Amino acid sequence: MKKLITTLFILSSLVVSAQTSILKGQVLDNDNIPLPGATVIVSPSGITGITDIDGTFSLSVPEGSEKLTISYVGFLSTDVLIGENTSFNISLHQDTEVLQEVIVVGYGSQKLRDYTGSVSSLSTQRLEKVPNLNVTQAIQGAIPGINVTTNQAGAASEESIIVRGRNSILANNSPLIIVDRIPYNGQLRDINVNDIESLQVLKDASATAIYGSRGANGVILITTKKGTEGKPLVTFDSRFATQQYDRLPNYMNAQEFFAFKEAREPGNVTTTEQENFDNGNFVDWQELGVRTGQSQQHNLSVSGTSGPVSYYFGGSYLDVKGVAINDDYERSLGRVNLDVQVTDWLRVGTRTQFSADDRSGLSPSFSDLGRKNPLINPYQDNGELSIFPWPTFTDIGNPLEPINYQNTDESRQLITNNYLLVDVPFIQGLSYRLNSGITERAVNQSTYAGRNTQVGLAAGGMAEVQTSRFTSTVIENILDYNRTFDKHFVGVTALYSYQKDQSTSDILEAQGFPNDITSYYNPAQALVVMPSFTFFRTDLISSMLRLNYGFNEKYFITLTGRRDGYSGFGNDNKWGKFGTVAGAWIISNEPFFPVSNTLNFLKLRASYGENGNQALDPYLSIAKFKEQNFVDGSTSLPGVLPQNLANTALSWETSRSLNIGMDFGLLNNSVSGSVNYFHTNTTDLLLNRTISPVQGIGFITDNIGETENSGFELVLTTTQKIADEFTWNANFNFTSIHNEIVSLGLGQNGEVDDVASGLFIGKPITANFDFLFEGVWQQSEADQAATYGSQPGYIKLSDVDSSGDITADDRTIIGQTDPTELWGFTNTFTYKNLSLSFFVHGVHGVTKSNELFQDASSSSGVRRNVILKNWWTPENPTNDFYANELNARLMQGFTAEPYQDASFIRLRDVTLSYDMPTKILDKIGLGRATVYFTGRNLATITSWKETDPELDSGRGTIPLQKEFVFGITLTN
Repeated sequence: MKKLITTLFILSSLVVSAQTSILKGQVLDNDNIPLPGATVIVSPSGITGITDIDGTFSLSVPEGSEKLTISYVGFLSTDVLIGENTSFNISLHQDTEVLQEVIVVGYGSQKLRDYTGSVSSLSTQRLEKVPNLNVTQAIQGAIPGINVTTNQAGAASEESIIVRGRNSILANNSPLIIVDRIPYNGQLRDINVNDIESLQVLKDASATAIYGSRGANGVILITTKKGTEGKPLVTFDSRFATQQYDRLPNYMNAQEFFAFKEAREPGNVTTTEQENFDNGNFVDWQELGVRTGQSQQHNLSVSGTSGPVSYYFGGSYLDVKGVAINDDYERSLGRVNLDVQVTDWLRVGTRTQFSADDRSGLSPSFSDLGRKNPLINPYQDNGELSIFPWPTFTDIGNPLEPINYQNTDESRQLITNNYLLVDVPFIQGLSYRLNSGITERAVNQSTYAGRNTQVGLAAGGMAEVQTSRFTSTVIENILDYNRTFDKHFVGVTALYSYQKDQSTSDILEAQGFPNDITSYYNPAQALVVMPSFTFFRTDLISSMLRLNYGFNEKYFITLTGRRDGYSGFGNDNKWGKFGTVAGAWIISNEPFFPVSNTLNFLKLRASYGENGNQALDPYLSIAKFKEQNFVDGSTSLPGVLPQNLANTALSWETSRSLNIGMDFGLLNNSVSGSVNYFHTNTTDLLLNRTISPVQGIGFITDNIGETENSGFELVLTTTQKIADEFTWNANFNFTSIHNEIVSLGLGQNGEVDDVASGLFIGKPITANFDFLFEGVWQQSEADQAATYGSQPGYIKLSDVDSSGDITADDRTIIGQTDPTELWGFTNTFTYKNLSLSFFVHGVHGVTKSNELFQDASSSSGVRRNVILKNWWTPENPTNDFYANELNARLMQGFTAEPYQDASFIRLRDVTLSYDMPTKILDKIGLGRATVYFTGRNLATITSWKETDPELDSGRGTIPLQKEFVFGITLTN
């Protein structure tokens, strides 16, 4: 850090020595409120500066400087002549056409005010002001209609994203991700947030139909940064963080477990348990598996222009040591973005990123840690892990065993997106663009379990080595024509593209090694070696035509048509066509508009159309066998089994969507927002239809069934002056989503439910279907309990059909696992150089089974620990949980999953930042220096018990962390 600051200071001093004067000034708005982040450009030298938190700037300029050009988003740019002046007080006037902002909309860009579809943008504050480790962390709760689920917490957390509800049952529901105009097949965490210029989410049919068979689940468009005008801009950001685990499950301690076991099975305590209890040798397995996490991230970027070349170079290093022991993650990123104006009509460029990830090392399973007996021995007398922590039961292993595995998990990825842009000289407004995208990803995963582990001891050493490679090639030819004729605007985009994705994977399993010395490096020494290989390839050919027409800056219409050919579908349905229509009316531009002084902007939008979903196994349409090898002595022999039958008519799912929206601006656009209503029907669902098993397969994948999604979105944004030098900015978004299955295509004489798969007509795709826990039979209900063969203290299940018996027919719908409401609320308060922001996120309407509350795992010999509960006793006649008895969990042979409300409200992050004043910056030769402190996941309000409600799986995952981040950002 010290070396970097010194270097920047020396470079700045060399530049200053060649200059003759310093210009200073302040940029204000109409109400004399400072405008931080305004751009100041000196002509003709092109020297550029950015105003600080006070709206002030200080620039060293050469002799002959003529004027300053000042610009700020939402305000009209202005030019100021320099003359003999060295001090300036500049006022910018707000642009009443604030929606002139240009957004990326797929295969191009468009003015937001003219756009007819539904699009949401991630605020620059979430990208720049909050230190996010990955893109999904920035998106979560900040964009309406987006549900982010954390599948795995930890150093390299994994999340899934769903836009406007779940359309598919069998196929993938993830949105298409486009980075710098090219489809992205990697992990979002591999994109450095600091490199992102903008992020938009396309949600309605008109916005996504340009991507045809891939757009049904929404599209996320990411654009990375390009070179800035003027002098080279150097930005360095460094941050350090600590993580504390939060909400570890409250398993019984050793004394509580001993009493629990004595009550459940008196006299069944083993020698090891009794000795440890008598000697006070108690184990908290969860504490053995966690630590204080820490991370560091350093980002450096250089951008600028040199003649016809615009450049952006970015580098990043991330090192995370998670709260789980051995949960380590390292990532290095490098980015090169270049644009070269070869001639007046030809421009070429590249967007290239290289990343290297290292997730080597395995962490213990938190499911095993929590449930492990606290009266057995994790370590031997010599300090090494016990292979058999409970000698009485040699089948019970040590949950810490994975830290003794030798493990390598490394990946390398190269993504290069390149373009050639020709502005056709002899036809004004016509351009041709050639895009090419290449992705290469290689993964190496190797694990060896030696004789210091239970599985390795039993197998004489066990190894698994997997190498995989993924390649993707995209070629796009795009013709664009955009012209304005008097009051008419015409825009035409035509596309022809080809994409090939290919993946290979080699897996080698081996066991029976003579020793553990060479581990997985020499599998040829093993007695048993089992190789396997996987391969897939898909091809997609597409053509698209989009027409935009606008009249008098008031009336707009967009027509889109696309045709896709996809190799993964049957020979009878390789090609599909998708089309949409959308229109918009800016009512506030009409002369009759009655409230233009207050409601200064109002636009109505509507769109309808269809697109598709091809996200499924590429070989489902053909007959396929699966590998089923077997071992004969020491030899592995090949074998196969039928996997699926051919279906030449298999095709994509089709989503037909309606969107009605309104955009508005109030009080000179100090308050703005949008409202959207959406309704989507997805037909021809890819489902497994039951058939006669005479061919060895009981189902075939077919296009049957239908789902429906509908909902409402609201966004409100405001910036208000509270007092002199004190402003408040707020952003609120809310989404309500209704999801249901309309048809499953299974009935001969009408619709029927697929009970075996938990799918029901008129219910959500993710509905829970189970027995309903009504509480515990009480002493006063002894006679009624007896009619069901039960007794006081035992579980009481709901007799849904009132038959007098508990049967499978008494199962019922118990909520759903997808949320019905989502919201996010960001507030930022700025006073002089100090800024405080906090972000609150809410998820509602979620019901999930909490596996931690099951006592079934302790039913045999009470060998596993369970959550401490309020068990029923005659002296404690509670309805919370049944009695601590072996059969208390059963009612006529059935039991109930412990379902809980998993809704939550979370203080997602709080950030306090300070921008150093200009006087200090001038002394150290920097243009900007910001120090910030961020706290994450600081508080959660929820009814969910024991673990975190946000995690997809409650029992076996690394707990969510509270995180505290300190960082500094420096700019020359």
